[in-house]
Amino acid sequence: MTKAEYRALVLRSEALNEKYRLGEWKNVPKGMTPPEYHALMARSEGLNKRYGLGKWSTASSNRVTTVATNGFSWGAFGIGAAAAFGLVLLTGGLVAGGRHARQSTRVRTS
Repeated sequence: MTKAEYRALVLRSEALNEKYRLGEWKNVPKGMTPPEYHALMARSEGLNKRYGLGKWSTASSNRVTTVATNGFSWGAFGIGAAAAFGLVLLTGGLVAGGRHARQSTRVRTS
């Protein structure tokens, strides 16, 4: 195989790898070159490390603390009562508006 034939084979292989997303191209999004994708991944890893995200997060930041109470949750009751009252007002307004609309569209015959 001559140098020109070998070079043509390499170029063809690289083009097919890019077209079918093989080799170093398999994880690269369309429209990006491998160096651009590598730069994006390096930047993302750096930001994750800077802000303690992903594999750099500490175990204490992943913990959720729950507090068990034995008493009645009056705050939740107040929110639920206010929501129910708002629903009643909304329903009443829709019913009254519907009655008014039906009365105003009737044709009077005298």
